[in-house]
Amino acid sequence: MTAPDFAIQARVRRTLARRWIQAEGLDVGTTDGVVFVKGWLEVEPGHPVPFDRERLIRGIRSDLSAIAGVVDVVLEFHREPGESER
Repeated sequence: MTAPDFAIQARVRRTLARRWIQAEGLDVGTTDGVVFVKGWLEVEPGHPVPFDRERLIRGIRSDLSAIAGVVDVVLEFHREPGESER
């Protein structure tokens, strides 16, 4: 991983934490400015607002796209075993 990708990935993890996203069950990676987040989308217990999955995904995509150096965001969140959503 290059230094810019490492810095982007650190910001991605902080952004997910600010949105109360559970990091367990997620694979997060960055390659040449492309951010990959794959796995189970779950919020931390105590999340302050009702969990609206579609709205949360749109917000995550928007927040990650706004990170300096990010050229694309690939989200693959599983709904059920073997199923993914982009």
